[in-house]
Amino acid sequence: MVTLLAFSRMMGKGAFWHSVMGDDYVRAVKNIVEEGIETLGYTLIFISAIELVLICRKRMAKNHKHCTDQVTQ
Repeated sequence: MVTLLAFSRMMGKGAFWHSVMGDDYVRAVKNIVEEGIETLGYTLIFISAIELVLICRKRMAKNHKHCTDQVTQ
């Protein structure tokens, strides 16, 4: 979330790019970098969500096995 909400906004500041590029400022470069960082942020969130689902499924399977073991005893 920090990548998406903070870093991409910071990299999207026109003043930053004006100071870095000087007279050669090209808005398309700023937009490409900003959108690329936003895509990275969304990708990290997506990967985290998949990992969370896998962890939850693993825990549910483990708890379900534990519950069925108690019933058979």
